Amino acid sequence: MQTQIFLITPPNMAINELILWLEKTQEKTDISAILLSKNDLKEEEYKELAKAFLPKCQKFQTALLLDNEPQLAKEIGADGVHISGDIGMLKDGIKLLKPDMIVGAGNIFSKDDAMIKGESGVDYVFFGEIGKVSSEQTHELASWWAKTFEVPAVYCDANNKVQNFDNANCEFVALSDDKF
Repeated sequence: MQTQIFLITPPNMAINELILWLEKTQEKTDISAILLSKNDLKEEEYKELAKAFLPKCQKFQTALLLDNEPQLAKEIGADGVHISGDIGMLKDGIKLLKPDMIVGAGNIFSKDDAMIKGESGVDYVFFGEIGKVSSEQTHELASWWAKTFEVPAVYCDANNKVQNFDNANCEFVALSDDKF
């Protein structure tokens, strides 16, 4: 299995900077999916950014996932959503978007979390916290999931770089803005 790249956008970039960043990143590696971080953007700002960024992702055949915004993903025709909220928020996203769009689950810190969210109908489970070094427990949890279940796993560790990463045997490795 070849690990695929799940890219997380830098915080609060203007659209022209974001497009340039994507183009430079795409020159270095193929990107399977991009999570467009919302950070502290207001709803309308995030919507405009997502609408402007979507065609650029489509140009590279890269799935664009929105950050906890399933309704917006549906509205603008993004590829899906990454939900880091509770199981209720996740189920609402699944109900709204599945089977046509991607729904991924984040904020997984135990086997129970992983199984509850992973068995809810999501397309992937995300282990680790964006921008943070993963603990040994998170690494083991991601590896356990990848070896045991069919739902793909994304492993996120701030130490990962495109040239050298630990995928914890997961199908995807999440890389953030400063790793290129």
